Amino acid sequence: MHAPRFTPETNALVFAAIAHGTMHVFGAYYFTIVLALEQAWDMPYPDLLELWTPAALLIGVAALPMGWLADRWNRAGMIAVAFIGMGGASVAAGLMPAAGSLLLALSVVGLFGAIYHPVGIPWVMRLAPQNPGKAIAINGLFGGVGVALAALTAGGLIDFVGWRAAFMVPGAVSIVLGVVMFMLVGRGRIAEQSDAPGGEDGVTGEGGHMRGAALVLGTGFVGGLVYQSTQAVAPKMFEARLDDLVGGSTLGIGAVVFSIYLLAGLGQLLGGWLADRWSWKRAYLVAWCIHMPMLWIAASAGGPLLVLVVFLITLAGTGAIPAEALLFARYTPARHHGLIFGLRYVLALGAAPLAIQFIAFVLERTGDFAWIYWPLGVAGCLTIAAIVLLPAVKRTTESAAVPMPAPAE
Repeated sequence: MHAPRFTPETNALVFAAIAHGTMHVFGAYYFTIVLALEQAWDMPYPDLLELWTPAALLIGVAALPMGWLADRWNRAGMIAVAFIGMGGASVAAGLMPAAGSLLLALSVVGLFGAIYHPVGIPWVMRLAPQNPGKAIAINGLFGGVGVALAALTAGGLIDFVGWRAAFMVPGAVSIVLGVVMFMLVGRGRIAEQSDAPGGEDGVTGEGGHMRGAALVLGTGFVGGLVYQSTQAVAPKMFEARLDDLVGGSTLGIGAVVFSIYLLAGLGQLLGGWLADRWSWKRAYLVAWCIHMPMLWIAASAGGPLLVLVVFLITLAGTGAIPAEALLFARYTPARHHGLIFGLRYVLALGAAPLAIQFIAFVLERTGDFAWIYWPLGVAGCLTIAAIVLLPAVKRTTESAAVPMPAPAE
């Protein structure tokens, strides 16, 4: 019996997943590295945290032109460029001698990091038209693993080698991945796309497409703000509130963050499973009904309860992603998905610089993490109201009730 052969579609899904994880490593590792820079450069945490603001801004703003370019060029090639660009900029960041030059290198990391979401997510949906919820969920799981690995690897490299290695080692790995992907693309071993995603069709009501797309853009922005705020502040909050558990160790803090984001990535699988069986709107609403109250509990939680609550926030947030992406894809024309998803991620990922500035502002003036989570809980209430108002999409097939193949198939 012959071993199963990797098809161009399978290779594409594998590299899309690895790229998603890699992008999130670069999107999250600085929040652990900054704890070491406080000591190395003797600078205040809020000032160092703000060095990530231009990178966070570019990850969002540059998503629009990156999506537009992918519609006209090659999605697989764009992802390979992202690998090499992020990696090279990260290696450069590890060589920088001062805050000003580090800000520039981090900005380039953000610029190339902007490629993945507007290019990779529509690519994945079109590579797996029969079970798009499952495909997005598995791909999203790798994103959660990337966030988890960012904290663990950065913490370990800082404690055992130094903060410069925390930039340079992931950068070198990413460059190698990009070169390998370019070689496979050139040989036709990675597919560009398949068919449009199936499942649900036809928005009911006049003007439903425009209203639905606008509402999902709004809810996606709030989801991005919550996710980015929680991700950015988690290492510092754990340092302050979990001293008995981590003992001030950067590796210990990284291990807690790693555990949370690794396990919370299962929310993507659950969310994708529900999106392929329930209505997408219902799956999206349930995720947010779990999400929102946890934000208020996090405002005052400490110790093991804080770890559990941050885990549930992340679990519900990632669980909402498959239904959100599928709803947005259905409300918008497939031929412009690169450009339109670019706009979506301008807003969703554009929440990151706002989150950074918000956290720095709050901590400078209050020193209290509670004032970060209370407003986010209010925003969560408004998001639930917006999801209730989303236009219905009508079932035209029974595809959502068909059992999905196992991940190994």
